[in-house]
Amino acid sequence: MQHERTRGRERAPRVAMALDEAQRIAEHAASGLLDTTDADVARVVAQANRVVMRAQMWGASEGATTRRWRRMTVIGGLVFIAVWVAGLLVPLALSVR
Repeated sequence: MQHERTRGRERAPRVAMALDEAQRIAEHAASGLLDTTDADVARVVAQANRVVMRAQMWGASEGATTRRWRRMTVIGGLVFIAVWVAGLLVPLALSVR
């Protein structure tokens, strides 16, 4: 089922946007150079604003190596906690027998 505002036309696919490109789009939109009454332009401007906001909150756009490092850190932390909990509960379970 299509939403009211997209009835009768296809939505534009979301494209990956580089940080510098997003900053230029956001600056042009803020200065009034872009026609944001057009739905497609407004969607691109909103996406550019999201990219800029995420970069301001979390730092520059992260590459694949940063994501991989972050994922491995989280997995390593979870494994450490699981081993620690097992180290506490296994001796307790064996002593209860």
